[in-house]
Amino acid sequence: MGIQFDNPNRGRIVQNIQVEERLKTFSGATIQQWLDTIEQRSRNLGGRVTRKPGQALFVTIPFTNNTDLERKFNQFVGSSDAENAPMTAKVSNLPKVDSHLTLKRSNFC
Repeated sequence: MGIQFDNPNRGRIVQNIQVEERLKTFSGATIQQWLDTIEQRSRNLGGRVTRKPGQALFVTIPFTNNTDLERKFNQFVGSSDAENAPMTAKVSNLPKVDSHLTLKRSNFC
């Protein structure tokens, strides 16, 4: 995952998601449902998703300022149990990962 800035008031969150071989042993429908969830979450935030061959996604979510970046990043990366239920039901030993982005902006005066 990366954050690209065009200027102080515009940029994008980018993420390249590739399903590893060891996860491909799960039901193809489960993986597809998980990828569809990621795609829907990014679109809900005004993002674009490009599907790549081999169960992969390239996600781009634009933002307009630091507050918008914080909100969109935390909504995209932070996950509810309901959204991840299909995947976590199959892989119960995955650790829960909490992520939260906070930005502080200052001038060198």
